[in-house]
Amino acid sequence: MTNEDIQNVIDKLQANPIRYKDYEDFKKIGLDTEYLDSGSYRHAYRLLDFPLVIKIDNYVTKHQQHSYNEYKVYKKIIESDFDSPLYPIKKHLPEIYYFQQEEPTDDKPGFAITLMRYYQHGMKESDTRLGPLVRLVADAVDTHTHDVRGDNVREYDGKLVIIDLGNIRI
Repeated sequence: MTNEDIQNVIDKLQANPIRYKDYEDFKKIGLDTEYLDSGSYRHAYRLLDFPLVIKIDNYVTKHQQHSYNEYKVYKKIIESDFDSPLYPIKKHLPEIYYFQQEEPTDDKPGFAITLMRYYQHGMKESDTRLGPLVRLVADAVDTHTHDVRGDNVREYDGKLVIIDLGNIRI
């Protein structure tokens, strides 16, 4: 996968700013996907041609902005300085290539879309590497870290990657 491939996917998403609901909507803009999974607030689709995932959040309200919170935490960690307690978490973040959110109004919920690298297979809760990662995150943030668990941590190129930061607050 090249940077040009990633940019082509982003261009298709930007050129068609609709409220994507399922793989049929992605097919209409030339992206072949398969449904992966869903969490409390989002659905995830894997692109068949590239190791990419599209997460869609179709129910963004003024009080519940899971994807926006995740992206805000991601950016804060990525931009952290070497002496920040957040800095050691950087190497455990996923590659996020695109984020876009339509703000909610009083009349209708908003919408958010995240394009990120696809990381296969969550870890087993019994994996002894999870404990130190949970402690690393807990020491750096002032909130619960229950999202840092087996389903939301993947191994990629020998490192642990946290693929869901939506419930972490900084």
